[in-house]
Formats: sequence, C-alpha cells, structure tokens
Amino acid sequence: MKFTRVTVVLLQTTWGPHRRSFQANEAESLTGRLDHIAFGAPWLRHLLGNIYSSLAKSLRINKSHLICTSKHFRSALRAIRLALPLPEGDAQQSFHTGEVACSTHGCNLVHHIERDLRRDLRLIERALSSDDAPKSCPIAYLIPRVPLGIARSDSSLDAAGGYCPAAKLWWYLEWPTAVRARTIRYSRTNHDTPLVSINSLEYAAQLITMLGCQLHCTESQATRLDPHPIYLLECDNTAGEAWLMKGCTSGATGRELARFQATILMHQGAGYRFGRVDTKTNVIADGISRIPSEHALAHDFPLLLAKAPSLDGCRRFLPNAAITSLIVDILLQNACMDPLTASRQLLTAPGKFISSPGVKT
Repeated sequence: MKFTRVTVVLLQTTWGPHRRSFQANEAESLTGRLDHIAFGAPWLRHLLGNIYSSLAKSLRINKSHLICTSKHFRSALRAIRLALPLPEGDAQQSFHTGEVACSTHGCNLVHHIERDLRRDLRLIERALSSDDAPKSCPIAYLIPRVPLGIARSDSSLDAAGGYCPAAKLWWYLEWPTAVRARTIRYSRTNHDTPLVSINSLEYAAQLITMLGCQLHCTESQATRLDPHPIYLLECDNTAGEAWLMKGCTSGATGRELARFQATILMHQGAGYRFGRVDTKTNVIADGISRIPSEHALAHDFPLLLAKAPSLDGCRRFLPNAAITSLIVDILLQNACMDPLTASRQLLTAPGKFISSPGVKT
C-alpha cells in the first residue's frame, strides 16, 4: 500500500496536469511501477493501454532520431547485421545489441503527452487514490487452480451469446441496427465511419459473460463452498483472448472495452483465467450467436437446447439496460467511460436472471 501511495504522489507531481512532455526512460519507470501494482490489482492492467502505446512510439522515434544523428549508433546497427555466425560474432552481436538498447532507452529526446495519454494518467491517478478501487486481491485469484467452471462466448455480425453451465446461465444479445450497419457485411469502407470489427464484438461478448458470472457469484456467495471461485473464459478469437488477458494497446474501441473490463474486475466476485478454444468445440456459444434476432429466440433456442443438454437448467442472464447501452456506445462512438462511476453502477444493478424458453428451472 505504501508503494501505491508513492506512485499516486508521483502521478500527481512528476506526471501532473502541468506536464507537457516526457522522456522514454521516465515512461519506463512509471510503467514498471504500475505493472508492479497491477500484479495484485489485476484491473489496473487494463487501464495501461495508452501508456504502453506511447512508450512504444517514443522508443521508435528515439531509434529513428539516433539513426539520423548518431554515427556511433549506425555503426552499432551495422555491426549487429554483419556479425559472423561464430562464438566471437555472437559476443560482438550481443555487445552491440546492448549498446543499441541503452542508447534507444536512454535517449534524452522529449515526447509530447497526447490527449488520450493525459486522460489515462488522470484516470489511473483517480482510481489509485479512491477507496472504492481495491489495491489487492485474494491470492486465490493469482495462483494456478482448477476452475469452478468454463464459460464460453461467441459473436457474429448480427448477435452475440454465451453460456456457463457451472454458473447455470446463458445469454443472448441482438446487436442494434446501428452496430450491424457498421460491420464489414454492410459497410466496405473505413473512410466515412470506422468499421466495428469482429474482434471488438468478440471482446464485448466475453465481457458480458463475465458480468453473468459475477452476478451468479454474488447471488451464490452464502451457499457455495469456495469463497474465491475461478472461471476459465474461452473464446475462438485470438485477438479477443489476448485483450482479455492484458488489455488492448491498439485501437480506440478495444481500449475503451479494456476500461470496461477494468470496471468489472474492480469488484470481482470471482477470478478469471483466459484461453482459446477451437470453433468446433465452441459450437454451443456459436449456435446462440447465430440466432438471427430476439423474435426468433423463442423458436430457435429450444432447438439448440435439444442438441446441447449442458444448457438444461440454465437461466437467461439479462445485463442491465444501461450497461448494454454503454457497450453499444463504446462500439459505435468509442465513448469515454469513467470506470469508477461505472463500477458503482455494476455493484447496484448488474442485471438479472430470468427463465428461458424451453429450459427447465
């Protein structure tokens, strides 16, 4: 906790609103501190996307600058490229690689703090300063354990769905017309309005599954044996899996969805592991997401239930309408979200479970 307070002071003073520029080694020092805190507070990792991106960009600019201005730097790069495949050559290559790295990371070139980075620095400062945001989590969430259950989700360009037999839930969401109109099926150009990618839709679907697992854990807290359950969330989308584990560092929509994931994890009633599953194994979630509309649900879901007995006894999870609206706004407008405000809303009204067509309760 003392380390966290020191980091907050650093954000308020060294990285305060008055600051306009930074050097790469300063950003590396801050990133190292925040990564250290994020080990015990996993939600923080999903707020660091702009910091990672800004650091990577500054290092690329440093390297380009040194190539143009430093003869010694160019000589070191040439020596790396021309090193012979012999023990002596390996040693020479290792030496010059270290030289290049030290010069790149230690370059005193200054970089402008862009608007998105400035906003995230203030957001992280507020989150770490708030008593509502946890600075630690149970060790049971950090160590490898057998999961309580496996939760899977999938998204098509028309709808999304997911399920978790251990949590006795399934869910379905028909994407609004405005979202479908921005997918590649209906819009072939990215010039006028940015496309809504399938990666973003898959990521959003996983987050809705997390919300359902959270609600189940809250409702079953008094009766379950494990006070800190772990769920394994699986999807058949490589980008979605990567973003779930460490947040998105590229793309405004992905970063906003990562902020929403941080919101979910701030008051987690469960721990999560993330993995990838092949499309053939993900057939149930895929079947839910292929239901074309809410009107077709009453007819199509019982047919799916007959082929998927693992859904028997599951309830339908309906996320709060305000939360669904927030996800849609993120997909359409990259809406800026305050995780602390959204976190309080998730605590009070995350959603509800209802009976489902053809499902025994």
